[in-house]
Order: sequence, then structure tokens, then C-alpha cells
Amino acid sequence: PKAFSGEAGQWKEVAEREFAGIMLVIMACRSDKSKHGVAKYGHLSDGNLHLVLVRKCSRLQYLRFLLEMSHHGLEKGGRHGEYVQVVPAVAVRIEPLGAQSHWNVDGELLPVSGIQAEVQRGVVDVFARGVEP
Repeated sequence: PKAFSGEAGQWKEVAEREFAGIMLVIMACRSDKSKHGVAKYGHLSDGNLHLVLVRKCSRLQYLRFLLEMSHHGLEKGGRHGEYVQVVPAVAVRIEPLGAQSHWNVDGELLPVSGIQAEVQRGVVDVFARGVEP
């Protein structure tokens, strides 16, 4: 995956062969199960996203990461384990090394091999009161 950082103004490449999971998080995603949210300081209008790279690990390690994330959220440099990396970015391009890859976006399977995502700050006005009780 490559992540474009707005602060550095350049693409950062992460050369890995296998990942257990790749997540792009734009907003806090607070819920009853995750009081602080996945990205507790994330906001729809800040123009940033969090690229979460979970390197190949055991199922138990992946489950621990998911539980930790639901209780404490994601933070750059947080204590997520040596197999998890959180990269702040404004754009991401993921190009698989092989011809086959599987993407699940919000429960929908995508029939593509690579994806690219970019945050467009301020394109849409969003009004909300926060998490509903």
C-alpha cells in the first residue's frame, strides 16, 4: 500500500507481502460497543483518514487487536502490537502483488484487484449532533 501524507506532501510506500487486514477509517465510528470510537479524533470534515495495516498474524492476535481497538480506539504509535501500523494519510493506493485479491468494503465484495481512495475535504457539508443515546 502507498499512503499520501498531507503534512509531508509525499507518498509513503509500505512494502509487505501479506496482510491479515487493511482498513481505511475516516470518522470516529462511535457505537454502544465502542464508546471512544475506532478513530476517536477522526472527523468527516478534517480531510484525513487512518490507514490501518494489520500484518499477517495469528487469529488470536487479530482478535486481541479488534478487542483493543473497540475499547481504546486507534492512535498513531498506539499499543496495538508490533503487527499493526496506523498511518495518517489523505490518499491511499493499494496495488496487490499478484493477480488475485479479495476486497470487502462495508460488507460488499468488490471485483477489483487494487483500490485507490482520497479524502476531499469540505466537499459536502455534514450536520450532526453526535452519537445518539
